[in-house]
Amino acid sequence: MHTTAETRWNQRRFVAVAAALSGLALPATGLADHLSGQAGAPASWSVVHTSLGTLFAGLVIWHCVLNRRALAHHLRDTRRAVAGREALAAAVLVGVVLAATVLHALVGP
Repeated sequence: MHTTAETRWNQRRFVAVAAALSGLALPATGLADHLSGQAGAPASWSVVHTSLGTLFAGLVIWHCVLNRRALAHHLRDTRRAVAGREALAAAVLVGVVLAATVLHALVGP
């Protein structure tokens, strides 16, 4: 038999999974938007991509609000001069995707 703790909606899990899924969908919709724009198709992929980007940004903010105590603890922790491996891996991944996107936009169509 399930207890109420097991069946209760987990807000942190929902936000983390939703942010991950929308974040993973952003490159695919961005590529589809880019390719359809070159083919002269209507801008429907642009709407999907922009909507997912807005959703992703909102979920990231929500995630930071839900985890503000842990984030503040990590920022105040002076015993560590460098962030943990997980944080470094996330920062590198975000940096690579951001650099690739910006450099592609600067090169032009």
